[in-house]
Amino acid sequence: MGEESAEPASTPTQAVFLSYASEDAAAAQKICNALRAAGIDVWFDKSELRGGDAWDQRIRRQIKDCALFIPVISTSTEARAEGYFRLEWRLAELRSHLMAKSRVFIVPVCIDGTREDACDVPEPFLHVQWTRLPGGEVSASFIGHIARLVSRDRSAPVRAAPATVAAGHSRALPQTPQKSVAVLPLANLSPDKDNEYFTDGLTEEILNILSKVPELYVPGRSSSFYFKGKSAKTVEVAQELNVANVLEGSVRRSGDRLRVSVQLVRADSGYQEWSETYDRQLHDVFSIQDEIANAVVQALQITLSGGPLRRDQGGTSNLEAYQLYLRGLSGFHQMSAPSFLETIAHLERATGLDPTFGLAWAYLAAVTGAQAMYGMVPAREGYERATRLARHAIALSPLMASPHVSLAMIHLYYDWDWAAAEAETRRALEVNARSPEGLMVASMCAAIYCRWEEARREIQEAIRLDPLNPGLHRASGFVHYRAGQFVESETAFRKVIELAPNAYLSHTHIAKIALHQGQLERAMHAVEQETDSALRLAFSALVLHALGRAVEANAHFDELIARHPHTHAFWIAMNFAYRQNLDPAFEWLERAVRQKEIWLSQITGEPLLKDLVKDPRYRTSLRDMHLPE
Repeated sequence: MGEESAEPASTPTQAVFLSYASEDAAAAQKICNALRAAGIDVWFDKSELRGGDAWDQRIRRQIKDCALFIPVISTSTEARAEGYFRLEWRLAELRSHLMAKSRVFIVPVCIDGTREDACDVPEPFLHVQWTRLPGGEVSASFIGHIARLVSRDRSAPVRAAPATVAAGHSRALPQTPQKSVAVLPLANLSPDKDNEYFTDGLTEEILNILSKVPELYVPGRSSSFYFKGKSAKTVEVAQELNVANVLEGSVRRSGDRLRVSVQLVRADSGYQEWSETYDRQLHDVFSIQDEIANAVVQALQITLSGGPLRRDQGGTSNLEAYQLYLRGLSGFHQMSAPSFLETIAHLERATGLDPTFGLAWAYLAAVTGAQAMYGMVPAREGYERATRLARHAIALSPLMASPHVSLAMIHLYYDWDWAAAEAETRRALEVNARSPEGLMVASMCAAIYCRWEEARREIQEAIRLDPLNPGLHRASGFVHYRAGQFVESETAFRKVIELAPNAYLSHTHIAKIALHQGQLERAMHAVEQETDSALRLAFSALVLHALGRAVEANAHFDELIARHPHTHAFWIAMNFAYRQNLDPAFEWLERAVRQKEIWLSQITGEPLLKDLVKDPRYRTSLRDMHLPE
């Protein structure tokens, strides 16, 4: 509902009209406060009880004059077939028909998990991108987006605004740090396209060197490589990653000759702050990385107290071993069973050529642990070998964070030594306080003990450092779900799907959230989108049972038990628990414990196991996992 701002707009066309149902007043107030704090005029009415012709005419005039119309969409608006907000929506729709197609006028905001494809809103609302602000918690990107739209017809700058973020607590909106740079994947211009692994590896090495500078913010690998092969503009990349500068370039390799061209670009102006082309022999690749990193730091006017930057500890001076390592790195990031085997072969050859190559040993530990985690090798065999490899990497290069992260993951998923997991995580963060993976594991450790605030804080910091990493958003979704914050959890899982559409467990967790909200058809739709067939069986059995479709539910459940008893006992136990059939639920939970299933790391706080919690057998399961009762 609209109302003139407490500080009237200097001209009507600069104002934003905020339209909402009375049930959503608290969320709408948060949005209004954040926009006003940024210097944006907002027409916002706090009551639906006011009326009369004069009031109605003022609302109509405001919708006719405003620069932007922001409808707040939710389950509350869906539940109401009538309401003054629907008249406001209709008036905005009519005005939009008079505008050029290029004009942005309607900016829908959804404050919960309401789906666009099943929503009763005017058609123009469906033709534009929705912004999701769970509970009305405003993001920096939203403020910036609205500021740019309302500034179309004025030159006055929009001031920075403090605002709240998801998770129910406040902090200042992140301002773009001037000492910041995104390292985009270098383009492979080599005649031999097989050199892609070399180009990507060079990018990653430069990124890793720069990330060691305390005064410099460098988004993580997943975020930078998200833009590989995309035609995103520099300013778009900078806005998405919240950086002021972008490093981009190309690599051309021909035999033993190497040409690396790079440029540092200021995102807001397109100004080229520094550029260089390196024509060298292949064996100079190590010095090229150092030179580029130091040139970037110098261009950004950062003083290095410890002398010039150098490559990460654990490296090699053996060119052949290094190239094998880069090939292994490429296969590791492809995250498939065949690529993992290729990675191990390359890394084993690399360590054979240089037995002191700590980074190669560290990635051997990581890929071997991943094989065990995803069931590609027997758990005991994989985890125990990964443990030996990680410890060997630490012995060679104590100042590497990644092998400590590998050990922490093994303690979490395999031997359930929670104290050891936290100790290894602390060591990883002592070595590299800005390790997104280290912060993610710290969040997982806190969640095991239901320390939800700490878990949220750690995973939010990880996401700040690597904002487009789908694994981090998935971990955030797990934390919020188990803490009972379903809106924030769904937002996180939808981000995972946006970044990695085939990522498993995201759709099924959205289904669980919808199930808790009583939105059974929405839950079934989410289950049908799950890419993992076993998880699709497990959750379709749950949702079909809730829908009362017993024959189908039982058929799916029987198939789950028949096909996946050795890997999905935890989900079988959950199905029995949901049906309140407790004896078989505990039998399967005990089996999951014996099988050391990785899903058990999610046991604390799982709402679908609530019927088991009061039973003494549940405490026995926790003791078997070395968890406090």
